[in-house]
Amino acid sequence: MIPPLTPSTALSSRRSKNSIRRCSHTSIYLDGTPQGVMLKNPICTSIKLYLMDINESPVYVLLNPSINPAQKDLPVTIFESELHVIEGIPQLIFVRSSYTIETVEAERISVDHVAHLKPSDGGSAATQLAAHLTGIHSAIKMLNSRIRVLHHYLVAMQKGEIPCENSLLRQVSSLLRRLPAIESEKFQDDFLMEYNDTLLIAYLAMFTNCASTMNELVDKFNTAYDRHSRRGGRTAFI
Repeated sequence: MIPPLTPSTALSSRRSKNSIRRCSHTSIYLDGTPQGVMLKNPICTSIKLYLMDINESPVYVLLNPSINPAQKDLPVTIFESELHVIEGIPQLIFVRSSYTIETVEAERISVDHVAHLKPSDGGSAATQLAAHLTGIHSAIKMLNSRIRVLHHYLVAMQKGEIPCENSLLRQVSSLLRRLPAIESEKFQDDFLMEYNDTLLIAYLAMFTNCASTMNELVDKFNTAYDRHSRRGGRTAFI
């Protein structure tokens, strides 16, 4: 996304940003221009022509600045480029396109927990995340303890301390084949990505709660100081 700059500045800036983005997001390649004006505006046409030097199919994002409380959807419309022949001349025009917003599981749970956070006086919404994580922890702990018992049993069988039972070995082999393989490189990359996203979202949730607490404190202080100032003829300074 680029702001409406001069053509030369916009083109050089876009190329430098594209090179940086490709280093961090190799699978994503998207160029567009956010505007809050009509599509037939000459400035938009000029920007589209310069964007076509970088991407042959630029995306147009139209933001509606008016606020409609009754509207639940985002005031954003996305247009994609399509090639049409108009009066014998091939031209690219913008056609409205549908879009969806996707989030990772950790972000969805954290945001939902922060949005429905209630005081710790027995509110059900405040304990949903803790109950969910506690259930997952208990299941993993139980699975780990049972696998540990099987491991000790197999070690004792290998040492000859207990007799070998082929039927039990077949059951253990079948159980191990059901467990997912977690030693692959892709699993480690996905795990680290989800782990880092979870930590980042936890930090953001903490900052959001701190900002909300500070805002409540400032409001209470302003209310108390305003009452005091009306008695003494002063005004609030926050």
